[in-house]
Amino acid sequence: MGNPNHTDLFVLGEFQVSPDGLTATIPCFLPEEKNISVIVQDESGRAWIEKDFSLKSGKHELQFNISKLRAGIYNGWFDAFGETYIRSFRIEKPSGSNTGLLGRIKKLFS
Repeated sequence: MGNPNHTDLFVLGEFQVSPDGLTATIPCFLPEEKNISVIVQDESGRAWIEKDFSLKSGKHELQFNISKLRAGIYNGWFDAFGETYIRSFRIEKPSGSNTGLLGRIKKLFS
């Protein structure tokens, strides 16, 4: 029968968080024009981002502003082609953070 044609499948990659922690991007491929709904939730299920995309067929990179999200693990719920897909990402606290009492003490001695 030969190899299946992968251009007829919806493909959703993995989240990539920018080094500055301001955006999260996820690649996808759509075999046809479609609307995709996305909800980004924290670990407790609270929705932080809700976004709809109207996309033509082909490759895309969906971008999300995550600058207001706290450090933690988040799940993106993607509704496309009658199915739900889940992809996770983590936001790390900056290692050089000088907040709080310990940060202020470090500043005094540096």
